[in-house]
Amino acid sequence: MLKDSFGKWTFPKGHVRRGESYEKAAAREVEEEMGLKGLRLQDSLGHIDIWFRDRYVFKGMLIHKYIHYFLFEAHPRARLQRPKLQEKGEKIQAVTWVPIGDVRKRSNYKDMKPVIDKVFAILQKRPYN
Repeated sequence: MLKDSFGKWTFPKGHVRRGESYEKAAAREVEEEMGLKGLRLQDSLGHIDIWFRDRYVFKGMLIHKYIHYFLFEAHPRARLQRPKLQEKGEKIQAVTWVPIGDVRKRSNYKDMKPVIDKVFAILQKRPYN
């Protein structure tokens, strides 16, 4: 998980580049924001839509954003490697591994709860759990 510019714990997100699928964009954003490479797509977690006031580019403008989430699998020996976020203009305060059992209580956004619940539902159906 990462601590965003509001000081809240959440998951990586960002913009989809021209010609890029949502899945590829999600994997790229995880790599850019958390330094985690070689992810394997497991499942789609759906999307949420949010409204917020921009603080950086369109200062004060009300923005409507759709956020698509995906469940990825990382290699068992994967390590978070803190990227040089400040050089890219990211406003991320921290990046950390969170045990799966702590994700619900660590997430600070109410609209993330259904996404997290879907992760648990998917994981409970897996034979290795």
